Amino acid sequence: MASLRVCLLAPDLLPVWGGAGTYAIEIARELSRRVDLTILTLERNNSGNPYSRAQMEEFFEHRVRVEVISEARENFRYNAAFQVAVLRQLPALVRAEKFDLVHSQHAHMPDLLYRRFNHSPPLLRTVHSTIAGQRAGIAAAQRFGGELEPSEAWQIALEPVLRAAEWVTLRDSDQLVAVSHYTRDELCGLGLSRDEIQVVYNGVRVDRFRPDARAPTAGLPSTRNPVVLYSGRPTLLKGIGVLLDAIPEILSRVPAAQFAFAGGSAEEFRSFAEGRNLPMDHLHFLGKLRYEELPGAYASADVAVAPTFRDSLPFWILEAMSSGVPVVASRIGGIPELVADGRTGVLIPPGSPRALADAVVPILVDPDRREELGRAARTSAVERFTWARAAEETLALYRSTASGHESE
Repeated sequence: MASLRVCLLAPDLLPVWGGAGTYAIEIARELSRRVDLTILTLERNNSGNPYSRAQMEEFFEHRVRVEVISEARENFRYNAAFQVAVLRQLPALVRAEKFDLVHSQHAHMPDLLYRRFNHSPPLLRTVHSTIAGQRAGIAAAQRFGGELEPSEAWQIALEPVLRAAEWVTLRDSDQLVAVSHYTRDELCGLGLSRDEIQVVYNGVRVDRFRPDARAPTAGLPSTRNPVVLYSGRPTLLKGIGVLLDAIPEILSRVPAAQFAFAGGSAEEFRSFAEGRNLPMDHLHFLGKLRYEELPGAYASADVAVAPTFRDSLPFWILEAMSSGVPVVASRIGGIPELVADGRTGVLIPPGSPRALADAVVPILVDPDRREELGRAARTSAVERFTWARAAEETLALYRSTASGHESE
């Protein structure tokens, strides 16, 4: 099994679009040095910056073969089109390329239709979260108040269908991989055996996200005032409203504090900020930063916040930690597996603007404490959460899964 031939199903790839996209890019980058890798993806025409097949292969330094089998023109329903495209095109590719294994992701269930009719080669599925977990997080966020983002509204409307699809796909995998022990516990709660699920933590590019990557970032003030960074989608689930409601308290105690928002369009962030009577000269909407801009934005922050209501193992926390930036995050989901409270960051109860402010302010006003937390966060990222480690553990599962299928 020295030269495995693997097909990765990745509807989220380039440009980076959420956690599943980050996962696909980085695990593919590492695995392409270890296996013969083909990626099935789509052209994301809803991004304003679509990548062609040639550009994607160039991005991966021509170590992978990319097959563009569909396209996305909006932010949710493209999943169904990609599932149909996988059903139509993957069987022929399996026969032509003789793949040893297909690697799918539960986030979009791209193999939902394909797997109903094809059970060879074996299928390994990475699970980032569950439908039930997402729905519980959205429900908790709704109690806090605010409007749902369209994808959140779709999840609620289609919840019965999505849960049924999840039930089918999870029980039809040759190997399940959870990105955290919390996620594995969620899967066990759905009736799956713990022995059937392996945990492989997400990774972070510690060579990219570094403390010395500080660089001028468009939209950030040039003066050296303390910067609080929120790097995530502007949704109720991610807790954007919690941060916005904490800003007046933070400014009352640190008047020079600046707040940077990345991960969504400026218009999306402004729509959440409107009506809160916030000092807009302290708010900086960076938009969806390009892949190469992210390290500079993280390294320019003094503290990163993740007031989310539900998350399994967030990349935005890993990227901040690797950048040597202290993190203040909700004590929920898999986050306590990342952040050691009081040592690499601070954990707070979800949904509490006051708790968020009380955790952020001491870090902003105490440079020594900020440096201590940031240095420990960086060490933890380097020692525990590299993509090289994630790729080696994933490769071991590839080999055992493919070998087990051959012996049947």
